[in-house]
Amino acid sequence: MTTQNETHGPIMNKKNFIISIAIMGGLFFTFGFVSWVNAILIPYFRISCELTHFQSYLVTFAFYIAFFHGHTMTEDGLLGSRPGNDYLIKDDQAVLDFYLAHKDDSCKDLVHAVCTNTDFWGEDLTKLEGFEAAVCTYLTQITENGTYAVMKTLLK
Repeated sequence: MTTQNETHGPIMNKKNFIISIAIMGGLFFTFGFVSWVNAILIPYFRISCELTHFQSYLVTFAFYIAFFHGHTMTEDGLLGSRPGNDYLIKDDQAVLDFYLAHKDDSCKDLVHAVCTNTDFWGEDLTKLEGFEAAVCTYLTQITENGTYAVMKTLLK
């Protein structure tokens, strides 16, 4: 049963507190698991699709950019959105500020900004032949169709 405190509003009882913590834990586990599985599946996609190591990481890089492409800074982090789903992005403030500054970029401009950010990678990734164009292609597909659909096309 929830009781009222004159200065702090509703007070949660132990059962509601445990349920709330369990839900938050479940959500963190789910998002962490999805990110982890994405990295685990790369070698299998590489084998099944007969991709080189270089090609297999292009989709992951595009997924990284799509995930971090947020639109609103909050006290807790950068807010990102996918159809029917808002999520909070937490990282170093410089990373969040970078993506916020590029929130209105076209796919091509965003990929170029990320690839040329030597603070992130230690080098300019646009110097890798074909890297920027391929990442832009995958990011466009992820944005339009979702990550799952892009992964399915690689398996065909």
